[in-house]
Amino acid sequence: MIHWQYTPYILPLLAATAISVALALYAWRRRSAPGVAPFILLMLAVAEWSLTSALQLGSTDLVTKLLWSKVRYLGIVVVSTTWLILVLQHTGREKWLTRRSLILLSIEPLATLLLTWTNEFHHLIWRSIGLEVSGSLLVWHRTHGVAFWIHAAYSYLLLLISILLLVQTLVRAPRLYRAQTSALLIGALAPLAANVLSTFRPDLAPVDMTPFAFTVAGAAAAWGLFRLRWLDIVPVARDTVIESLSDGVIVLDTQGRILDLNPTAEGIIGCTAAQAIGRPVVRVLAPWIDLVERYRDVTEAHDEIALGEGEAQRHFDLRISPVYARRGRLAGRLVVLRDITERKQAEEALRAQKQLFERLVAVARATAERPTLEDTLHNALSVATELTGAEHGNLFLLDESGAVTRSFFIHGQAELEAQQSLSAQVMDKGLIGWITHHRQTVLISDTLHDEDWHELADAPQAASSVLAVPIVSGSILIGILTLIHSRPGHFDTEHAHLMQAAADQMALAVVSMPSQASAYHSYSVPEARSGQERKASLPLATSSTVPMLTKAPLPDMS
Repeated sequence: MIHWQYTPYILPLLAATAISVALALYAWRRRSAPGVAPFILLMLAVAEWSLTSALQLGSTDLVTKLLWSKVRYLGIVVVSTTWLILVLQHTGREKWLTRRSLILLSIEPLATLLLTWTNEFHHLIWRSIGLEVSGSLLVWHRTHGVAFWIHAAYSYLLLLISILLLVQTLVRAPRLYRAQTSALLIGALAPLAANVLSTFRPDLAPVDMTPFAFTVAGAAAAWGLFRLRWLDIVPVARDTVIESLSDGVIVLDTQGRILDLNPTAEGIIGCTAAQAIGRPVVRVLAPWIDLVERYRDVTEAHDEIALGEGEAQRHFDLRISPVYARRGRLAGRLVVLRDITERKQAEEALRAQKQLFERLVAVARATAERPTLEDTLHNALSVATELTGAEHGNLFLLDESGAVTRSFFIHGQAELEAQQSLSAQVMDKGLIGWITHHRQTVLISDTLHDEDWHELADAPQAASSVLAVPIVSGSILIGILTLIHSRPGHFDTEHAHLMQAAADQMALAVVSMPSQASAYHSYSVPEARSGQERKASLPLATSSTVPMLTKAPLPDMS
């Protein structure tokens, strides 16, 4: 006949059993979530350990106490191993859980269990057993054998590894995930401390305190499971997915506070996660307050935005998505920023190329639609000034000796003698003469700030920005196209490339009409952009005074 004794210590053990079973049942209903399998096994092992400890504590004879002590080891040998597996999954180290590693982790628990049930033959778990009176209780007394200490060291090692992994995760985890990791850390520290106390200072603990500690561990796990739902959203997903994304990810709550952001988002907004998490987005993104206000109450959007100014400006594809909790309750918003600066630059380059092609077509038409060379060059010069926005332009045709045979001006009703005088001066010591000798495209951004620049005394108007392009057929220089603007920096390399292509078209026109290119005449062409009459303004410079920048040849269009 089995006799039982009552002690208040039994109630907490039964409570721990009930909590562990409840957690296991709840987790079973959500068994598709990550980490559920080891959690269920862990809770069942804790429940078994707690229940058998209560039965062993309540029994009064040695045989019954020995039986429940052996049965209790079914849970004891499982707890440390399953806890480590759970921590490995929580901290994103599933790759450690290979079949081989699981088999190795199982060897020591199975060996300990076998030695426990055969202790009578070798006494490696308990060297001696007996009963002694402690107050009003008849308690189990034993001395431990070698196998017990091996199992204790093995269990402590697994728990210490778990604690180190959790501490590492806790240090680098954002605030949103620290509570989850803290719950597991408490679950590892409490049983470890209780077991050390019960093993090495039994005088301070009349009963094994480890099952009580697992009551605390079960409560901490329950808080993490029900309150923080760490089986639904664990740092594993964040570390392996969110952290490695090339897109910037920002998580906002319903109050507009930043809950989380990944390293890419930190680089975009110029603020670390430690500085941003928990703060209102309107403060963190204060430099872009207009943008924040635009999307303050928007739960779903797709747009393109630009951040920054000038060369530092970046373009982003913005996506805002709602984040829902259980039962469809809005929990916050997910903001994803994808850098599309290179794509926008490529689109702009393609647009520029298309525009350049259209302009080249216009130049080609201008040099092909007129029956005479004069009309052709008039038209081509007008189109050139129109496309570049030049205020003035001129075109000189040269013979093989470099002498001017024809000159065309976009200016006004200047007299022929004045045109011929200017032609002679620029060939003598002006820019045209320099290009005749060097045959290089010249781009001058600002002549007023160039100490080597000189104007002709009788030039009708000063020039600030100048673009001059040689017209070459084969190896022969047959002409020079010059465009002028009074605003510094008006012409750029794109204009230069376009005019180089236009010069090629003009060369074809001249070569195709050799009989018309021999006579010398001067023509006045109406200004193409405004239709108003203007006088020519020709910048003059000796070949030695042109800045080095203007002397350098531009890249070949082909």
